Amino acid sequence: MEVKVVKEDQKSLDLEISNIDQSILQIVQEELLSDDSVEFAAFSKPHPLLRVQTLSLIVKTGNPKKVFANACIRAVDKAKQLQDDIAKLLFINGD
Repeated sequence: MEVKVVKEDQKSLDLEISNIDQSILQIVQEELLSDDSVEFAAFSKPHPLLRVQTLSLIVKTGNPKKVFANACIRAVDKAKQLQDDIAKLLFINGD
């Protein structure tokens, strides 16, 4: 995976992310949109044959890079919690 800053200013951040699954960006987008400091967050795939996706973020307050980083941290934490819950379920119900 490679992340490239395409555009950045005090209130917005546009990223180009290569070799990433859309489902990961959906989770990050959900975390961004749950943040009260975020005005807009969306991702898109410019072309179906390209392995690049773009993510755009506009914040009401705060630093857009920090807001993005914190959303990624929360997404990872949720994934770890899901992994732990599944492991417990399999350990309890498995042989």
